[in-house]
Amino acid sequence: MPLHLRPTMVALGLLLFPAAELEAATTTFSPAKVISSTTGGARCVYAADLDNDGKSDVLAASEFNRTIAWYRNTGSAFDPQPFISNGIYIPSALYAADLDKDGKLDVLAALSSHDMIVWYKNTGGAFGPQQIISNSAYNASAVYAADLDGDPALDLDVLAAVPPFDRIVWYENDPFKYPPSRFGSELVISNSAEHASAVFAADLDNDGDPDVLSASAGLPGKISWYKNMDGLGAFSLPLDISTDVLGFSSVFAADLDADGALDVLAASADLGGSHGKLAWHRNNGSGSFVSQPDISTTVDARSVLAADLDDDGDLDVLVASSADDTIAWYENTNGQGLFGPQQVISANALGAVSVFAADLDNDGDLDALSASYADHTIAWYENHLYSPPAPDTGGNSGGSGGGGGCSLTPSAGSGPVGPLGLDWLLLLAAMLLVRLRRPALLRPALRKPIRTN
Repeated sequence: MPLHLRPTMVALGLLLFPAAELEAATTTFSPAKVISSTTGGARCVYAADLDNDGKSDVLAASEFNRTIAWYRNTGSAFDPQPFISNGIYIPSALYAADLDKDGKLDVLAALSSHDMIVWYKNTGGAFGPQQIISNSAYNASAVYAADLDGDPALDLDVLAAVPPFDRIVWYENDPFKYPPSRFGSELVISNSAEHASAVFAADLDNDGDPDVLSASAGLPGKISWYKNMDGLGAFSLPLDISTDVLGFSSVFAADLDADGALDVLAASADLGGSHGKLAWHRNNGSGSFVSQPDISTTVDARSVLAADLDDDGDLDVLVASSADDTIAWYENTNGQGLFGPQQVISANALGAVSVFAADLDNDGDLDALSASYADHTIAWYENHLYSPPAPDTGGNSGGSGGGGGCSLTPSAGSGPVGPLGLDWLLLLAAMLLVRLRRPALLRPALRKPIRTN
């Protein structure tokens, strides 16, 4: 058979066999592509489209520099932009959400040095001055945004963890009720979350409103949730999910077993020889949780999230482990929460404290993003699931001219020409159809993981 028919035969094969019967592509990640190596004491990293150009930009918090920085994704590099906050306050947590409903993502932050929860209005790729939500959130460690009170305006309220007072608190967002600041005074959900370290909001009991989830790093460490009793922001007493681990550092809600209920993923740090671990708890659908076999018991986990890193329709786990300087992932091998061994993305993220997943190069798969405290670095790791490794050109370097991400458009003359053209078009069409035929159970939510502390 002439060579130019072979892609056609491959295309026919792709069309004839269901996507579920095809072997998944291999997920591998590039070495670190440095966005910034001067983020002194990097604390937190987050990705979101801050300039509405369809590409995920990067947010980063620096303890030593006392800055909140963002880097515009140009498609080939990350260009540093004017600081959102510069030189005065120490940021401990970041989040991006449209707090004023103008179609642009604003930046929400906890400033632990000054006991503040603040936000910065996105004015169209630039950010306005600091606006204070609270100046009594002592040493706040985490922030999140969700519509907790179900008001007709669908405004996103703000949730925070306040460790010294063991509090989980929220602030109502209502510009008509609270002009000009938009936000009301602190409303306490719990004052027994000892050394509260993380917060999250998700509908854990399938009743249509967001509940609150928290992690506590105290004695004992706890993962707890608080039922939104009326959908209007009246919360129950804490309902403990786990109390058997010290040093819980991060928590995330996601459907890990594909049963339609949001399970809970938790990370704990290695404290004084008591190894940290990654654990998950299966939700029976009404907010009753059953602990599952640990994903890992040998990590110093500081940040965890769930994302479909191998694009097989289920959620994998991404983690930052500080003591061993590791960014790693664990494959959900059966789509029902059976996780494989650790797969190391990098073992050189010194003092890794924060991870995120986003399609940073717009090639259709989720890349990994990290903040590492000890080497002051914000870096990303290209997922080669759909784009083969490119020659190393030095990685993205914060807009200083470095290359990095793969081009999605072949250069002239690099692809099949002449009689091969039609066949390869058929092959590409078939591959697209295969992707469309994959189970869409968790899309698009899985492709847009939300940052936790």
